[in-house]
Amino acid sequence: MRMSYGFLGLFVIGSAACAGRLSLGDLGGSGTGGGASGSFNSASGAGGRVGSVDPVTAGTGNSPGATSGGKGNSGGGNSAGVNGDWTDYPGLAASGGAGNAGRDSGGAGAGSALGPSVCDGAGSRILTNTPADAFIDDFEKVAMGSTDTTFAGPGWYSYSDLGPAGADPSDSSCGATGLVGAARSVCNENGMFKISRTAGMGAAATAFFGEYEGTGANVPPTPGAFGVGVEMNVGDNPTALPPQYCVDASVFTGVSFWAKVGNAANATVVANFVIPSQNVPTPALVEAGAPDADCTSVAAGACYNFPQKTFALSTVWKQYTINFAEVTGATGAKIVHGRLQQLMWLAPTTNWDFSLDEIAFYNGTPPAGPVAPPTGSGGSGGSN
Repeated sequence: MRMSYGFLGLFVIGSAACAGRLSLGDLGGSGTGGGASGSFNSASGAGGRVGSVDPVTAGTGNSPGATSGGKGNSGGGNSAGVNGDWTDYPGLAASGGAGNAGRDSGGAGAGSALGPSVCDGAGSRILTNTPADAFIDDFEKVAMGSTDTTFAGPGWYSYSDLGPAGADPSDSSCGATGLVGAARSVCNENGMFKISRTAGMGAAATAFFGEYEGTGANVPPTPGAFGVGVEMNVGDNPTALPPQYCVDASVFTGVSFWAKVGNAANATVVANFVIPSQNVPTPALVEAGAPDADCTSVAAGACYNFPQKTFALSTVWKQYTINFAEVTGATGAKIVHGRLQQLMWLAPTTNWDFSLDEIAFYNGTPPAGPVAPPTGSGGSGGSN
């Protein structure tokens, strides 16, 4: 689903999170229990073996009993079992029960069940650690089938809150009737400011880059304002057979991109990961019985709390990275199983001009120079 800044709970205003969702098949059975208890006047027994868990399919266990019983006639029992192999996935950290009075081993941990996700099973395209799957965009090629050299590609979408704060017809005022040539090049087909494929000195000595600029936006904390942003669709493809709503990027460490701003006064840009547990499904697809996201709560601020990281960009090209493990949403939401739907860059300023280039997933060490598009590809992401 395409996001608008106003409904994000943004990166400015925190609120209650919509719970992450996993299928029951994602949860393993109980882990092996703790070891035998210690005798009187001795240390408690060794903890149980860690249950192994496949991060996508059914696991064989979740947790061990951890040894921490004290010595002495009334030493404490083994501590509660900790969650095995799930340290990166909040909401699944159910502990084993505590041991009894220095006599019993720690209980086996048990996973906590979360609801199913649209990205379960065939709903996710699993990425491999290859240059083709790591590539996101470099803006070097005109989108396949397009004659518009300024068109960033079908995977990109942009929005801006113009005129009165909130959604209204003024949001399309960028493309007023009669705009042509250079003036029109900054507007998309709906008359909104767009991210443009721009010729010039791209990052890492490349020839093109993506530029998003405009003026006159309403931004939070103005009541009702949803600001401006661009998003790149990396996983949502509901027209595929079977439909796909996410990529599983768990083979990668994070995302690398190059960026700069046109004016140091507007240097702040916030990168967001759109994840299914925080994304609200498209109403038409819900009515059709095929929702494309998981967060259906009607509670205020329950959704759109995407994992994010704030950057202060420079006026010259620099490389930036985001490690999946280090980002959380305003209410603690994290990336689970590497599942992503879109990448977003948001500007919390009335006037904005930021550029992006050489965007890719990375494993371990970020790419040092230009990223390579897949052979034979037009170099753009999935359709939005």
